[in-house]
Amino acid sequence: MSEIIINPASGSIGAEIGGVDLSVDLSDAVFSEIRQTFIEHGLIFFRNQELTPDDHLRFAKRWGDININRFFFKSRGS
Repeated sequence: MSEIIINPASGSIGAEIGGVDLSVDLSDAVFSEIRQTFIEHGLIFFRNQELTPDDHLRFAKRWGDININRFFFKSRGS
């Protein structure tokens, strides 16, 4: 596993997280660090991720229950 890299995006809000592949099932330790970064910075960015709809859902479910919006069509491949 590579080391997580956290770069603050600006003086007031946000951080970019690198060294993480969101297409795999993350360990509890890695997700805990991601969550803590969100708490500290209020907004997080991940660049150059190639996620399938299932990958995206798996990562989203780590944050809590998902509220599916029934007013929008599903994207292709989901």
